[in-house]
Amino acid sequence: MHSLIGFGPANYAGQAHAWAEAVRAHEGVPSTSFTFRPLPRGLARTTTFGFESDHLLPNPRLPLPGSARRAERYLNTLSHLFLDGFVNPFRGPGGELSEVISRRDSQGLFTALIAHGTELRSPDLHRQNNDWSYFAHVDDEWLAAVRAGVARTQAILATHPGTPLLVSTPDLLQDAPDATWLPLALPPRRPRLPATPGSPRPGPKDGRLRVLHVPSRRRPAIKGTEFVDPVLHRLDAEGMVDYVSPEWVPHDEMDGLMASCDVVIDQLLTGSYGVTALEAMRAGCVVIGNLNDFVRAQVDVPVPIVDANPETLREVVLSLRDRTRLTDLRDAGHRFVKEVHDGRRSAKVITECADLAR
Repeated sequence: MHSLIGFGPANYAGQAHAWAEAVRAHEGVPSTSFTFRPLPRGLARTTTFGFESDHLLPNPRLPLPGSARRAERYLNTLSHLFLDGFVNPFRGPGGELSEVISRRDSQGLFTALIAHGTELRSPDLHRQNNDWSYFAHVDDEWLAAVRAGVARTQAILATHPGTPLLVSTPDLLQDAPDATWLPLALPPRRPRLPATPGSPRPGPKDGRLRVLHVPSRRRPAIKGTEFVDPVLHRLDAEGMVDYVSPEWVPHDEMDGLMASCDVVIDQLLTGSYGVTALEAMRAGCVVIGNLNDFVRAQVDVPVPIVDANPETLREVVLSLRDRTRLTDLRDAGHRFVKEVHDGRRSAKVITECADLAR
């Protein structure tokens, strides 16, 4: 059987597709991404961002005749399967994964698991390691659901101890010390972006900082929006910044919006960083976040994210009115994305895990 690596079906933030592209581009190994076919309008529970994918599987919420057979035929073409998000490709989120892993094991096919976040992240450990953990600010019902999901994940890992586990953010190595960090991949984009480090930024004529905060979801508010909004609205009223915070922005419009801003406030409560921070740096913005010491220690180059918490956010934002500092941080962000998250490292991790490295 020829080698073909598949990534999916969660494809959170388009990462399954980005990893497939990275492996093709940087390691020359045939790779593909897959996710579920979108539900018809009216049936979807939430607004989707429509990230790109090479192949669409039948949606398990619409069990049409032959759906499972079509999905299985496709998955059987994959010599190496990286299941991301602990999502069952036949049953969707919450579906038992052990049967999928066991079946592939019996066929001599390679399977690895990729965790992105709450499916593996222990609320108790997160609160222990982060003074401003978002788990201290969520409702009991959501917290109970997260605990149940983590328990399911741990049960799968215990059942299949030989299955490789990768994590897409370095903080998850605290939850799974034996896992391997698979860096998020952010290949260069073709849309309108500020061209190069050091180039002048567009912005308000009065010179005020243009600050953007658009959480991927507002309930639960895991990025600290309830702390960000009051501080930034006050700074806006004082004439210090222009605060930009739309309710929701289609993903294909985010690059352009970020490119019009000076600063992006990513999160204050997670202790790590994700795709939004990287996209902001790629677009030429300085990123405010909150990284714990463990996360910074896992990355072998400095992470140019400016730390803030709910108590220090105002002074941190005001400190970025220094245009020289702003430019230096912006240039460091460009270099960081290129060095760590342009897909080269990700592709190397994947092919080494699959024993397909050149």
